[in-house]
Amino acid sequence: MIGNLVPWETDVRYGCMNWAFAIACDIQLFIFMPFFVMLYKKSKIASIIWHSVMLIGGITIMCLLADSYYFTTGAFSNYNYVLFAIFIEKPWTKFHANAIGCFAAMVYMHILETRKDR
Repeated sequence: MIGNLVPWETDVRYGCMNWAFAIACDIQLFIFMPFFVMLYKKSKIASIIWHSVMLIGGITIMCLLADSYYFTTGAFSNYNYVLFAIFIEKPWTKFHANAIGCFAAMVYMHILETRKDR
């Protein structure tokens, strides 16, 4: 599942299953989930710090990419190819979404722990 990484700038008309970039990004990020769970089990504070860094880093990456490629908004943008090839289909542009999901899981685990204590 490296179709979203090789070739680097993927045109939507070429390459291997470019329409499945979301699956490739999810799998690439889910590979690290067991490590995130182990970190959470060892130290909740370290897990919160790590996911905060992922959240801030992901947002920073998105802002830097948008600034460096001068992305504009709208469906009729001239940058649709670059938007897809650089901004959407790469896994490091999904760090912040992954971190938010991990934070939601941490909140859920905390709720379960407080219910068990009652």
